[in-house]
Amino acid sequence: MRGRDPKSKYFYDVEVQEKKPLLPSRVQKMCKDLEDYDYIGLEIRAIAGTVEKKGDAYVLAARGSQQEYQLKAGEDLRKLVEGGRSALTLGGKVTEAKGKDGKAVLSLEVTSAKETPK
Repeated sequence: MRGRDPKSKYFYDVEVQEKKPLLPSRVQKMCKDLEDYDYIGLEIRAIAGTVEKKGDAYVLAARGSQQEYQLKAGEDLRKLVEGGRSALTLGGKVTEAKGKDGKAVLSLEVTSAKETPK
């Protein structure tokens, strides 16, 4: 997660464990509650999980939380999946939208993709 301290103009990074899903809306609320930091966005350096191709779409099920992410796939990701790799570690920007059922639908704009070491 990246943010900015409005007083010092410095950016900050926060690392979290992968056991529960971290939703952008929750981070935004936390920043608002703290009143010290502006929310800029949620970027994940590395999230491991299983990637599947469903029709034309790619979906990641995170290893720890089993949270699903709709993937905006780059060429690296496509090559790995087409090469039979499914246990991957991805990085990128997370966005959140509301689904038809009112639940959060997470999307990950993939900027890095590599096979998860065994």
